Amino acid sequence: MIHTRCLILCAVLLYNIVYGRFLFVMDAREEREEVEEDGLDIEFTTFSATRLKMFSDAVWAIIATIMIVPTMHISITEEISLNGTSKNVGEIVHDTLPDIGLFFLAFLVICTTWACHVWTFQTMRKVTEFSILVNLAVLLVGSFLPYFYSLMSRFRTWKTVIIFCSLDVVIGLLQAMIILHAFSYPDLLSAKITELPDDEKREHKWRLLRRISVSPTFALIAIILALAASPEAGITCLAMIPVYPWVQSFFVWICSRSARLSTFFKSRRRVERHIVLTERVKKERIEAFSDGVFAITSTLLVLDISEKYLPTPTEVAKDHHGNLMRTLSSIGGVFTAYSVAFLIIGHIWYTQVHIFKGLHRISRIMLFINNWLLACIGMIPLAFTFILHYKIQPALTVGIRFGCVVVFFACFFKFCLFGTALLFDKHLSPKDEVWVSGSAKPGGNDFKYICFQLAVPSLLSALVFGVSFQAEQTTAAYVGVSCVGLYTISIVMWKTIQATFFDDDGPSRDYEQIGPRSSSVTEIMGHE
Repeated sequence: MIHTRCLILCAVLLYNIVYGRFLFVMDAREEREEVEEDGLDIEFTTFSATRLKMFSDAVWAIIATIMIVPTMHISITEEISLNGTSKNVGEIVHDTLPDIGLFFLAFLVICTTWACHVWTFQTMRKVTEFSILVNLAVLLVGSFLPYFYSLMSRFRTWKTVIIFCSLDVVIGLLQAMIILHAFSYPDLLSAKITELPDDEKREHKWRLLRRISVSPTFALIAIILALAASPEAGITCLAMIPVYPWVQSFFVWICSRSARLSTFFKSRRRVERHIVLTERVKKERIEAFSDGVFAITSTLLVLDISEKYLPTPTEVAKDHHGNLMRTLSSIGGVFTAYSVAFLIIGHIWYTQVHIFKGLHRISRIMLFINNWLLACIGMIPLAFTFILHYKIQPALTVGIRFGCVVVFFACFFKFCLFGTALLFDKHLSPKDEVWVSGSAKPGGNDFKYICFQLAVPSLLSALVFGVSFQAEQTTAAYVGVSCVGLYTISIVMWKTIQATFFDDDGPSRDYEQIGPRSSSVTEIMGHE
């Protein structure tokens, strides 16, 4: 069942990818270019890279989010759905943790692969037919990742690990082809890179290629470890892909403090500090990818309802004497659980919208924090799957507590994201660089509202988590529903009072002059 579902989702992705090829041809603005190379005139068609980026972000968001589908239907949830379970809460959590850890690993690897896609196209203002076709090949290979992830989660053998890692290697090679093709035709690059001297342009190209090669390199090492040692060793090696930049920076920092190595590594330390901490990332692409993850996660919630709680005419006639409304009222708890889960995802997305509205710049470490936030969002459907079996006591307990933990950590990562931006704006960047708008800084109207959105949900989730240990689980469920309802009402009242009795600062004050920017190679990595 789970493999059939993943195949259907992959088929939908494949259809979107193939159909997207025709959208680019029909709707993109065409320009005829002539490039003289080795005495020959080469004519090719170029397109604006904007739509390709948006289309790719949507596909990558789908690929990353449907990773949760196999986790929603792990063996313990299927056992509870079919026959109930005799396991207690601790045993259920113990059986679920390995699948949760594997999901976080696969999700962050996908986010890292998408980030490589961002680096690839961040320096390009135009694309050719060749770039589009190779990018579609990247998305095609990536669309198989959820299926082979589901195989790897169910059959943890060296074969499944090798297949999953091989797909990552192929994606890296295809992205390297796009980079080499773009730098072969300078007119495809952004104006800032085109104006660079040849040696700096070459340095920029190799910096991109080194960044793209990190994920395929560790995937190759994982293949070797899976063959030589065990599948677990290969999976552990994959865990290095998301954290490699931070491990490398820590290594450079340690070496820079050594007397013998300080001469070389001190200069390298400054470069690493800029790349890891303050290097800019295109905010629009992060917003598009994040919105896709939020939208797809909220849509996944309805899958179980449509599959397991859609009454048939026979069931209506047998159990409720043909009364359809009585049948629907008997599963009213399912609709309540769905509404609460949907509102939780909506509130977290709404908070992220306010945070990103007040940010002028996004750094690489903020991208990393945002990926962890999105991974937490991807866990909400799993908690919802447990809560759907609210008539089975251990399942309801696990669902409530797991949902509270997910919401708490989602708020924690939002706090880290916003706090990092404030820290950069005040201490870690030049005075002429503005990271946060005036209204989002301490003392501004948006700052108070964002702090409210960060603090209240985390406190309410901690409250419900504590109640689940002290009272009946149905009581904890009622408290959770009440907290979500009260928080929603408070948000509406806050905005209503603000719009009625206070003057709005307006968008003109939110977006102030950013100030001059450097045109160095490392700075251009953050610009398009």
